[in-house]
Amino acid sequence: MDIEELSMLLSTMDPAAYTEADFKEATERTRGMKHLKDEARLQLYGLYKQALEGDNTTPQPWAVEFVAKAKWNAWHE
Repeated sequence: MDIEELSMLLSTMDPAAYTEADFKEATERTRGMKHLKDEARLQLYGLYKQALEGDNTTPQPWAVEFVAKAKWNAWHE
């Protein structure tokens, strides 16, 4: 399953029907998607952080911290 298929599947489901077990299973499935491009991985990371912690209120990392900056941006968006 790629990111587009995952997105289509999620859009057809009732969010009220999700359980914590469903969330954990989806998280594990996405970790197994080795073929994803960095952009898709960052998008999933941002959604994951949003689901777990809510809005990003952490300080923005320094510009030279490339990975941290990309993750922060993904969560912030």
